[in-house]
Amino acid sequence: MNLQEIRNFLKELFSKPLGDGKKRHIVFWYDSSEDFTQDIDELDIENVKIIKLTEKNAFWAKYHIEKEDTASNILVYSNMEKPVPSEDWLYDIFCYSEEFSTDRATVIMRELKVTDPSLKEEFKLYNTFFKNKERIAAFKNLEIQDYTKEKVHIGVLSVLTKVKLMDIEEIIKAILKEYLDGNNKIYEDIKKFGDLDSLWNLIVKYYGYGFEEKSLERFMAMLLVTNMNETIKFQLPKQYETFISKKSTNCIVFINHFMNNSKDGEYYDKMQELIAEKLKINELLEKNGSETFISCDIFEDIDKIVLRRIISLLKDEVEEYNKYLNFIGSRRTMHFYEKYISEYKCVKWAINLLNKKRELDSNIKAESSYDMFKSYIKDYYYIDKAYRKFYYHYDNCIDKDELNDLKERIENVYNNWYLQELSIKWFNSLEKGNSWRIEGLRWQNNFYREFVKHGKDRVFVIISDALRYESAEELATRLTNERKGKVELESVQGVLPSYTKLGMASLLPNTNIEINDKYDVLVNGVNSSGTENRNTILKMEKSNSLAITYDKVMDMKDAEIRKAFTGLDVVYIYHNAIDAVGDHALTEREVFKSTEVAFNEIITLINKLVNRVSAASIIITADHGYLYKRDPMEQTDKISGVKMDDGEDSRRFILTSNDEEVEGTITFNMDYLLGEGSNKKVITPRGTFRFKVQGAGANYVHGGAMLQEIVVPVIKFKNDRSTSTANDIRKANISLTNVTKKITNIITYLEFFQEEKIQDKVIAQRIKCYFEDEDGNRISNENIIIGDSRSENPLERTYREKFVLKSMAYDKLKQYFLVMQDDEDSNGMYERIPYTIDIAIVDDFGF
Repeated sequence: MNLQEIRNFLKELFSKPLGDGKKRHIVFWYDSSEDFTQDIDELDIENVKIIKLTEKNAFWAKYHIEKEDTASNILVYSNMEKPVPSEDWLYDIFCYSEEFSTDRATVIMRELKVTDPSLKEEFKLYNTFFKNKERIAAFKNLEIQDYTKEKVHIGVLSVLTKVKLMDIEEIIKAILKEYLDGNNKIYEDIKKFGDLDSLWNLIVKYYGYGFEEKSLERFMAMLLVTNMNETIKFQLPKQYETFISKKSTNCIVFINHFMNNSKDGEYYDKMQELIAEKLKINELLEKNGSETFISCDIFEDIDKIVLRRIISLLKDEVEEYNKYLNFIGSRRTMHFYEKYISEYKCVKWAINLLNKKRELDSNIKAESSYDMFKSYIKDYYYIDKAYRKFYYHYDNCIDKDELNDLKERIENVYNNWYLQELSIKWFNSLEKGNSWRIEGLRWQNNFYREFVKHGKDRVFVIISDALRYESAEELATRLTNERKGKVELESVQGVLPSYTKLGMASLLPNTNIEINDKYDVLVNGVNSSGTENRNTILKMEKSNSLAITYDKVMDMKDAEIRKAFTGLDVVYIYHNAIDAVGDHALTEREVFKSTEVAFNEIITLINKLVNRVSAASIIITADHGYLYKRDPMEQTDKISGVKMDDGEDSRRFILTSNDEEVEGTITFNMDYLLGEGSNKKVITPRGTFRFKVQGAGANYVHGGAMLQEIVVPVIKFKNDRSTSTANDIRKANISLTNVTKKITNIITYLEFFQEEKIQDKVIAQRIKCYFEDEDGNRISNENIIIGDSRSENPLERTYREKFVLKSMAYDKLKQYFLVMQDDEDSNGMYERIPYTIDIAIVDDFGF
């Protein structure tokens, strides 16, 4: 500044409005470089008295300002260094006055109320930074208390990275995120307006960066390799050792917070991909066994390798199924599990299917038809379920190439062992009987009489077209775990042929069922096709009944549904999600997906019935099941050249009055259902064969006599509105078992206990745990615990978790907290357990 600029600036300063009860302006000017010693006498400012300080007149100046002249505006000029407060006679006056300086650092320090002169060099370092009003305002908004050199550096970095708090972790994340986006603006801004050396000094201090080259990529590599080194069980080669930081705890916490943050996770993914490629992590891992890195959560390559190896072993028929399931289970709490969840679940259900085959000793027993039916609902159905679940998740996988060999094996086991063995022994057992009826079983055409007619409560019957028994078992489990009430799963032997027209008719109240010459199915003389006709048949049995479609119910508003169902005793609701998809060639591949849709729709319907019309008794059943295989049908799987002049036919049955034997089929008289006078017969292919008919679509079929088609589920749900807790659904409680609430080590292990096993009405609990300070700032890594053990053994319900605290100063007189909270429900479990942290030396050695 020249003298005129100084004069103008001081005039402006002395002409500012007075505030805070002040009656005059007092301004101090320390010109330690003595740039204006000769000019001070020429500085003539109207209504301002100038006092020049010397080494000997400080006491006089104080007396003069406070006693002799208490009215004048005063400029106190000194050509000396500004004294430290403890040695400053005028410090009390200085505190309520203003400071003028040709030194920007001093001006800024004064504006920020920084009184420690030892910080002047830090503020000088950032002269360029403080030339901008927006940056100054943002720095002020940080509300820094008790300034230190480090706080000045971190404050400047916070502003330049647009982080609104004093947190070195967040600052570094902001820098890395922008770099990973292919942009370097923040880093360049630090270089231009801040100080790169100060940034890297902080990185060295907090994260132990040990390379001479200031490289963000090397820093990222150090963070990741340091973390990997903590969780692998093999010695890293020498070329990786240089990337291991001696400040490992902070590196662990940083990476844990980075990957687990919902907004930052995608940047973590980019970072690990970049570093994995540069460091050839895939090659490193391939040289080691999966068990040596199964607990490592750092690189995506780990999940790829684990999946690939399990798939390869399954293809090669290495039957270490429990080991594979444990590997998959251990990955569930890992960062990349969600990305590969479909692959993991696909492989898991393949294992479940193969494991069930081993349990059965690859043997489908030759039993009576009654015993085979019972064996199906006890054991065999699970293979159909596993096959469905395998393909449901397979279809959701993005890259299916890795799964092709496994898919081929599952197809081979399911079709060439399971369906073949089951069909041979099932049809052999059927041939020993004189009728389709199997004595000792409940029959589908008696459904109304046995499940509906004598109920005390109003009964709602949901008929879901093609809801297979194996699917109903899963739906029953979901209902058990999602609704307060009692759920029972039973079964009935379905009618043959197992197709919609006859199955739907059999579920209605009936004294007689007929099939006329047009092959319409009549119940009590009324055509049973269509909702209106079914409504008529229901009302013939009980006038206060109703037949209605799922869509109509779901479209009803609250008032409409209450009005429609008031006074009714029986309501049949027809739902069609599975068969609607499976019965069309273009969509039959989606039949397993549509099963999941059906589950959700049925549960939504049940919720609506319970909540809107107080439904207490609900039955879910089906008209028939189905057969489905994924691989294309071969010509050898089809029976061709069968034509009937009279009858109704499909790929799985011929319904006819003709007496004709067809090779590869089995024939049953329809008198079991239509009465002794009936001349109609049903011809169905043995096993899983199809009749060759025109048109596409032969993978999804029904109408035949296979167990998958004729084991019809009946789910009985009784809603519980009582205050009793017997049917309450609850998550398995997970508790901390450590008695001591004092931490003396920066790495500590805590034990947690799942208090009861998973069973009906007791469902899995997923919690996350971490430490935080009194202000809610996280100071440790985060651990996920999934309490889903079904074991009676308490040791198998115990979880030991490693917690790594940030390397920082801890106050043993303050409280810190272990937070345990439900990871899936913000309104669920939440505990904040107080802890004392007493760590004498905070570093990374000796643990």
